[in-house]
Amino acid sequence: EAPKPGAPDAEDPDWAASCDALLEILPTLPAEKALVAVTAAAGWSHKAYWRGTVSELPPPSSEKMLAVVELLEEFEVGREEIAVVVGKFPQVLGLRPGMIRANVEKMDRQWGVKGMRLRNTLKEQPEVLGFKVDCEGDCISECTRCWARY
Repeated sequence: EAPKPGAPDAEDPDWAASCDALLEILPTLPAEKALVAVTAAAGWSHKAYWRGTVSELPPPSSEKMLAVVELLEEFEVGREEIAVVVGKFPQVLGLRPGMIRANVEKMDRQWGVKGMRLRNTLKEQPEVLGFKVDCEGDCISECTRCWARY
């Protein structure tokens, strides 16, 4: 079966450029993780996570990835730590900065998570940045993006 048009391929110039940009932004990210990360950010992998939102988009631009990285830096997470976050949760590169900011505000407002505690949470459980539902125990089958996991 032939790959879908636009499918991630390290030989494709657009995907290669996105991988190169990511490695320039996060030089401590292992090179073999770059294609995995941009593939996840564009919704080509981790389909359960992206259900009902993005799917099979073009590779993320360097500007979009840099915006996410710079936002995480605002929360006192260094570039080396961000590389670890991207390794654990590559979808972060596909999130809208507004969603990331809203989730950080929610953690502060509801649980008092800020400062060093926020930094440690983002390093250990970076998927909180993409949570979008809170079933509050009444499951709606979006477990990969639910605050009940936090």
